Amino acid sequence: MSSQNQPQQAPTTHYSSNPPKIAPRGFSLTEPFAVWGWLPSGVTKEGLWANGQGGQVESLEAGGHGGRGLSLDIGSARYCRLARGSGLSLDCGSDGVSPVPLAGRAADVDGGTAYWVEGGGVAWVYAKNGWAWMTSSGVSKGHVLKVAGTLRYNSDAYRYGFTWHGAPAGWTTGSFFHGVQFTFIGGQPTPLGWYFGPVSHAETALEISAIPVADHPFEWACGGQYEYLLKGGKRVTLDGTKATLVTVNKNNEHYQALCDGSIHGDRMQILLYSDGRGTNIPVAGVKKLGGVLGVFRNLRLLGTNIRNWTTNPLH
Repeated sequence: MSSQNQPQQAPTTHYSSNPPKIAPRGFSLTEPFAVWGWLPSGVTKEGLWANGQGGQVESLEAGGHGGRGLSLDIGSARYCRLARGSGLSLDCGSDGVSPVPLAGRAADVDGGTAYWVEGGGVAWVYAKNGWAWMTSSGVSKGHVLKVAGTLRYNSDAYRYGFTWHGAPAGWTTGSFFHGVQFTFIGGQPTPLGWYFGPVSHAETALEISAIPVADHPFEWACGGQYEYLLKGGKRVTLDGTKATLVTVNKNNEHYQALCDGSIHGDRMQILLYSDGRGTNIPVAGVKKLGGVLGVFRNLRLLGTNIRNWTTNPLH
């Protein structure tokens, strides 16, 4: 067969990355599976959802001026498949809802087969049985490939700006609606909240957040996401600063919320549920904590310099 009749293969990219050989069955709640490596000038790391869809997808965002941006999703093993119907697409999830339309072969990424995404972006096999897909706006194809080829896998752990002791026996790290939302502070992945509760409990009972005021997303500020909790709260003093304390005991709602707009440079929030969030079933061990003020007394803030933070907040 002549070379003219052989199928044309796109060239392979040659960027430095450390992709896994086999895609994981699910993603961890205590460390990110992948984080950004190289990004184009003017495009910066932003907040993201990790471990969505019941731990089957990790998602990252990056943005810049003029509408430039990147949105990355990484699926667990066999979460996505290449489909050939009326057109080529990447179908993900058990029902294949919202397939990603593809527009032909792109250069391989880290040796994995890749396709251009219609409208901008690339989808590729990042490991055996695993697909990743990235959509882009205002970013060139060459830069999209370089971003995909320089992701860092299994290289970072979440860092926390506090330590806490006094955890009841049988409690463990959990997640918020089956996911961990985090941002980047000083280039390090930092969860916006730490979630904790009994292993047998359906949802986490304790949520702690301590993020430097300058880095805190508005929607997670004391007057943002938890505004509905803080109405009608009373003012208390924490380490010389004013905070809001809310105690709710009605119907099927039994919880406390503590929020300080700025304590030693941090915006702090603590949420503590005493039952199963609407079930009226008491949470094992929660009474021993002494409410949110008891949780705060066992909390040590580590300051606003992330180099002093820890990957293990339990001490």
